[in-house]
Amino acid sequence: MERKLIAAAVSSALALPLAAQAVEFSVSGQVNRAIIAVDGGANDGDLQHVDSNASQTRFRFTGSEELDSGLTAGVQWEVGGTGPFSTRHANVYLSSAGGKLTVGHGSRATDGMAHADLGGPSWLGGATNWCSYYGSAPGTGGPACPSNDGGRGPMLRYDTPAIGAASIAISAADNEYWDARVQVAGSMGDAGYDIRIGYIGEYDTTVVTPHPESHPHSTSATEPAGDVVTASGSVGFGQGTSVSAAWSQNRLDDHEYQYVKVDHSYGDGSIGVYYKRGETDGGTEGSLFGVGIGHSLGGGATAYAGYRQIAEDGADDIDLVLVGMRVAFN
Repeated sequence: MERKLIAAAVSSALALPLAAQAVEFSVSGQVNRAIIAVDGGANDGDLQHVDSNASQTRFRFTGSEELDSGLTAGVQWEVGGTGPFSTRHANVYLSSAGGKLTVGHGSRATDGMAHADLGGPSWLGGATNWCSYYGSAPGTGGPACPSNDGGRGPMLRYDTPAIGAASIAISAADNEYWDARVQVAGSMGDAGYDIRIGYIGEYDTTVVTPHPESHPHSTSATEPAGDVVTASGSVGFGQGTSVSAAWSQNRLDDHEYQYVKVDHSYGDGSIGVYYKRGETDGGTEGSLFGVGIGHSLGGGATAYAGYRQIAEDGADDIDLVLVGMRVAFN
């Protein structure tokens, strides 16, 4: 649905003379809920009602306006999650034939570099990372789970115009953070392809260590992070079958993983099978096997189900079974 935003909000952020104009914007989003049954690990026997982080519940405003200068000014604001919502995007941008410059909070250049996938909605059934809920290492789910993918945060980002089938993005943030991604995507006849290569440079991050008994006595230290290389690719064939793969290495802590997924579409849905193996600093290895199925019900609704098994050296296997539904609106 179309509405009007007062242009002063955009002009103050971009320092451009837009006061006589207004930005056309739209409202969209989705609600995604799932039920997960857990067998094994610290959550053994649990039946959890979750906002699926495979495709989180979200609510967004997006808008843009063509300026007399030939530039386009735009705004994006998106919140997601459950009670309370967290900021996913809050940024403004300028674009032209020379590319797009974005400033604010949002996707850095390497966000999505590990997830090239031309398959159908089977990924809703578990082909993305739910591992933060489970595993022996709190917040990680074990060595097979972190994807080393870039994420969202404060950034200044530049996207080049398309160079044939290729595009390049680079972004920078505080604490000497920078990253870059090259993507080549297109089609050849009935086949499609999507190849992504990204790098996150080494940067400083603050690690807070709470006192064992009193948080006011917490200490903090600056430690290096980053130095991550990730590559992913996907090929879709005319018969509805796609193959996706990824490899990544965090060279500071020697975390490395490999991932492969095969997906087959059938009408309004698809089924996918995937396997992932990772190794952390110190030689701890883990693996992840899963299958997911997704089916469009029409009207923006997609139902899905999945199974996932997480295995790790020295720990019991964890089995997850889930069902859920995502409903999108605009």
